Amino acid sequence: MNDLREREAQVAIAKAEEIPLVSGDLVEIYISSISRETSEFFYKPGGDPDTKSGANVYQIGANGSVDLPLVGMVELAGKQIEEAEELLRIKLADYLQKPTVNLRLINFQVTVLGEVARPGTYRIPSGRSNLLEALGSAGDITLFGERGNVLLIRGEGPDSQYFRINLNESEFLQNPQYHLKNNDIIYVPPTRGRTSADDNVYRLLPLVLSGLTFVAVIISLLSS
Repeated sequence: MNDLREREAQVAIAKAEEIPLVSGDLVEIYISSISRETSEFFYKPGGDPDTKSGANVYQIGANGSVDLPLVGMVELAGKQIEEAEELLRIKLADYLQKPTVNLRLINFQVTVLGEVARPGTYRIPSGRSNLLEALGSAGDITLFGERGNVLLIRGEGPDSQYFRINLNESEFLQNPQYHLKNNDIIYVPPTRGRTSADDNVYRLLPLVLSGLTFVAVIISLLSS
């Protein structure tokens, strides 16, 4: 029993940080109450197949707010999901009996590049992801990927942050960067052996092409 607890302690995972909403975020807001007829007043038709979202999608504006029917502007930027839901419930209490609010961030995405099976940008419907889940979405690291030197890029421009993560050590599970943030970029560099092999190919390519050209000239002369 003690051995089991020791193993569990060794693979402890860092606690996920609650990420506040920001201007530009797309949120899906479902509102319901005892009165179905009144609740339908807050139903917003439409949806976006690209984000796998249904109706009731709002974008948090530059002022940090969304514009709800009757309620008007409600500031959500800077608030965590649960805080935003509670604020909306309070605002809606003037119009609905016992309102229920479910809010979901739908524009959460991460980009995985380098030595993975399927490089690309992946939308995460749940609104949260960790490093292993993102790599799994990209088909995992190839045999030529450097697992001990994965690069995580967070933010844009001068505020960008860069983190090196060693997946060969279990301690990376306790790394605060294990849990990803919206628009994070993961880059898996090639191993030195792969890089050297690629360099050799590019160095030999001109010689091979020259040799093929020489052979083609000889055949042309012999056939003339």
